[in-house]
Amino acid sequence: MKNSKVSTRLYVAFLAIIIVSALSSIWSLKSLYQINHDIDYIVNQDNKKLMLNKNMIDSIHNIDRIIPTLILQKTKDQKEKEYSYIKQSREEYDKWWNELQKVPATEEGAVIRKKIEESLKKSRILNNEVIQLSLSGRDAEAFDVFISKAIP
Repeated sequence: MKNSKVSTRLYVAFLAIIIVSALSSIWSLKSLYQINHDIDYIVNQDNKKLMLNKNMIDSIHNIDRIIPTLILQKTKDQKEKEYSYIKQSREEYDKWWNELQKVPATEEGAVIRKKIEESLKKSRILNNEVIQLSLSGRDAEAFDVFISKAIP
């Protein structure tokens, strides 16, 4: 290389710069593709799961607020109206739960979903007991069951 012409040296140096630039561009494009893939996963999977979980939590909170109101109502019509709100919130919860089941879950996520299902079954049994007691006019008993069993 010492005996070569200056123009040859310049060509080789320029070619080396072009090769390094090309490799850098390829690496950057690969990184951008990976970032795009990660963002797509966040938007289409994680955000969807968060939205569904938030909607499910809202339905549960609605039921938690309606049950004491149901107990406090005096007439059968008022109680039936509150009970219809509970049924509506349960339908919404079930809709969101079914949507969540369509989203693929990790192994850890599957375990969490199983725990949610078990907890839901237990709480619905207790809530149904409270609701039936209140609808049958046994509000004091409904309140006791709600405070001692359903809330904890």
